[in-house]
Order: sequence, then structure tokens, then C-alpha cells
Amino acid sequence: MYCYRRQGHNENAQAAFTQPHIAKKIEARQTIGQIYKAQLVSKGVLSQADADELEKAIWDKLEAGHQKMIQLTESGDRTVFSGSTAIEQPAYTHAPVPTGIERDRLQHIGSTLTTIPEGFNLNPTLAKRFIPRRIEALHNGGPIDWAFAESLAFGALLMEGNPVRLSGQDCRRGTFSHRHAVFYDYETRARHIALEHLAPDQAKFCVYNSLLSEFAVLGCDYGYSLGYPQMLTMWEAQFGDFSNGAQVIIDQFISSAESKWQTPSDLVMLLPHAYEGQGPEHSSARLERFLQLCAEDNMIVGNFTTPAQYFHALRRQKRRDFRKPLIVMTPKSLLTRAEAVSQESDFLPGTCFQEILPDPKTFGDTNNVTR
Repeated sequence: MYCYRRQGHNENAQAAFTQPHIAKKIEARQTIGQIYKAQLVSKGVLSQADADELEKAIWDKLEAGHQKMIQLTESGDRTVFSGSTAIEQPAYTHAPVPTGIERDRLQHIGSTLTTIPEGFNLNPTLAKRFIPRRIEALHNGGPIDWAFAESLAFGALLMEGNPVRLSGQDCRRGTFSHRHAVFYDYETRARHIALEHLAPDQAKFCVYNSLLSEFAVLGCDYGYSLGYPQMLTMWEAQFGDFSNGAQVIIDQFISSAESKWQTPSDLVMLLPHAYEGQGPEHSSARLERFLQLCAEDNMIVGNFTTPAQYFHALRRQKRRDFRKPLIVMTPKSLLTRAEAVSQESDFLPGTCFQEILPDPKTFGDTNNVTR
């Protein structure tokens, strides 16, 4: 079988520059449509008149569709994409989205996250520090750290019917041993995933340690976000620097697919970013690259400083009436820093993501703020 492009690399290229002999043969050869049409007529499947009429009908339909597309595009009518894989969605807005949850639900999720099955041999370090710290936060109304806030966001979405998927290199434990989405029995290595045990009718929780190919895994997760829009799909780089291994996916799809093909995604990318890392290739998620890519309301780039902000940003992804990718510069030392915490009240009804965090020491009463 010989395959060829009649017009070379594109419709303007001349293959004759580099392949003169085969280009001459292709030019002299009938098109595939002409060859197939002649075969149908020669075998008596269609008469010449019927074949000509069918060909004309096809071209007339294509031309009519083309003219309609031109008219609708010029008038600003986006229904031209109706019936395709394209999705028309509302314009981006900064309007607040209520994402707080009831205290009873927060307490239930927290209790489930800190309940270890009977007979399960939890790692001594987790049993001594990780679990007690969370139990204390639940009892005292805080402090809630970054990883706990993330798990609460996952749990709330799961109980509301939104599946959650997280993949990445070592994401079950977390690069900085902060997440522990999966507990392993210290003696038998049996697994316990607390977020799978919130309620009988909860949505599915998936957390996967991925192979060391950022390009392949991010590409898969991007496609997952398109095919399963109800799910919160997240990809975490072991260090933010590693996202450069998936730069093609970021440039060609995540940042630009909506403008090119009207295919929105709300994929979340978690990129550990800070210079208290481990030197070269472990310090910068290259924030400037993402800022250069987000000039057209096409995606959200965040560097959140409180766990509550992260909680609300994740939940907001599934509560807006439009979908945008979320790129998060996630912390390192702030994961466990005592000052970088939130209180239970920051997660309750009436709370939401705040684009500007006021300084409570300076602005005690917002009514006193003037231009």
C-alpha cells in the first residue's frame, strides 16, 4: 500500500521540490473520489447520471454548510458549533461562588479521615503525630493545614456526587509526606483509603501513583477531564519543575484548546513551587510561563497562601457554570508551617474563595475602607 499527500505537507507546499518523480505521478493520478466513482459505475452499482447527481448533492451540502458557518460567525452566533464536540459556555466571571460546607458534614468527613480500621497497624509516625493533629483540629475548630483542607474538599465533593481523580508521581503519600491519601498497614502492607468510606452513595475516589512520564500522564488526565466533566481531575507534579516534561500538553491543549476547538476543561494541575526545594530542577514551576499563557480568561493560575483558599478553589472548579483549567503553585514548607493554617470557620456556609485577602490587623472593619 502506497500512501501519499496530493498537496505535499500542506495545501500550499510543492512536493515537487524534493520528490519530483513521485509528485508528477500523483498529479497525473485521479483523486480517490474520482477513482471510487469510476469503480461504482464500471461495476454497475450506480449509473453515470446517478453518480454525478450524488457527487453534486454532496458538494452542495458541503457548500451550504460552509456558507452557513460564515454567516453565523459574522453575526456572532456561536450555534455554528452545535452538534459537534465543541461546547459553548458562559463567559468567565469573577463573581463569588459559595463553596462552604455545613459543620456537621465537615466533622463527618474529618472523623472518617481520622478513623483507622480495627486491627490495622498504622505507621507509628502517623499514629503519633498525623492522626492526633487532625483530631485536635476537629475538636478545637482548627488549625487546619493544607493537606487536611485538601482532603476535606475532596470529601465534600465526593459526598455531593462529584468523583475525584488525582494522579502523579508519589501523590498518594505526597512528595513532602503531607497527604497520606492511602494508609498502608505497617505489618501486612494492606491499604486503607479513608475517602472511599464516607457514605454508601458517595462518588468514586481515585488516587494513582503514576509512571515517570509527565507528558503521557498529563495528556491522559487532560483527556479524562474532557470525557468525564463531572469529575474533579487533578494531576500533581512531584516538583513543579517537572511540568516542563509535559510542555506540549500545556501549550497545545490545556491553555489553548478552548479557543481553538471550543473544548473546555477544568483540569487541575498541582505544581510544588518554592526555592526551599532541593536545588536545580526542584525549585521552580516556572510561574512566568503560565502567566504568559493566561491572558484571555482561558485558565486560572493561583498561588494560594491559606488552606481555606485552596479548599474553596478546588470546590469552585465544580460549582461554576463554566470550566477553566486551574494551575496551582502549591507550597512546600508552608504545608506544615504553623502560621499557614485556617480555622474551621473559614470552611463553613457563607465562605468562598477570596481573590483579595485583607489584612485583619489593618482593616478590622471593611466599612471604614475608602478609595
